Amino acid sequence: QVVNFAPFTLLPSPVPRALFQQAYAVQQDFNLLVDAISQNKEFLEQTLASTIKVDDFTARLFRIHTQVLEEGLAQSVFLGINRSDYMFDCGPGGAALRQGEINTIAASFGGLTSHTLPVHQRVLKVLGKSKEASQLLPNDPSKGLALGIAKAWELYGSPSAVVMFLVEEVQRNIFDQRCVENELWNRNIRVIRRRFRDVFARGSLGEGRRLYMDGQEVAVVYYREGYVPKNYDQQ
Repeated sequence: QVVNFAPFTLLPSPVPRALFQQAYAVQQDFNLLVDAISQNKEFLEQTLASTIKVDDFTARLFRIHTQVLEEGLAQSVFLGINRSDYMFDCGPGGAALRQGEINTIAASFGGLTSHTLPVHQRVLKVLGKSKEASQLLPNDPSKGLALGIAKAWELYGSPSAVVMFLVEEVQRNIFDQRCVENELWNRNIRVIRRRFRDVFARGSLGEGRRLYMDGQEVAVVYYREGYVPKNYDQQ
């Protein structure tokens, strides 16, 4: 058993105010776009038509998606936790914002990021840069993620139900997850951690297709697994 540090920068990176505000301003629009796409069966069929012919993994996921739609959706509320990643394109005319990707599953590092701010503040103060330290923006993504999960749990409407973190077999990023988990426990929301094979072995669907894990009703599933083909097997 070995604990490794996640890589981090010793000093914060300066970000042009206009580009930060631009990224912040469009995030809700991107979230709404992802949500709309996820519920647009015709668009997904057209977009993935060529992919599912040559990619067995995507084809199997799409068959599950189609089967679920045919059976009818049991849930009326959906929670999406997305992370947009950006880089700066620095050319002769100055810096421009470029989106690298949108993570729509297992969007991680919200917990570790919450601890990065005090590290940078401490380093700047040690270097005699107290003014710069005071200019760092507050940033607590783990609390924000927990608030989203807590709202979904509340809308589910069963105070005894739990939140299930679906986690990897080898949990390399457990401390990042614990930050979000602790925020939920602080709100008296019970959290359980299970792997895919645990759900296969001991999960069940009850009345109204409610999900039960080890006999406990599950209100929200928070995916930190399932984003690459090796995460899945036939079961």
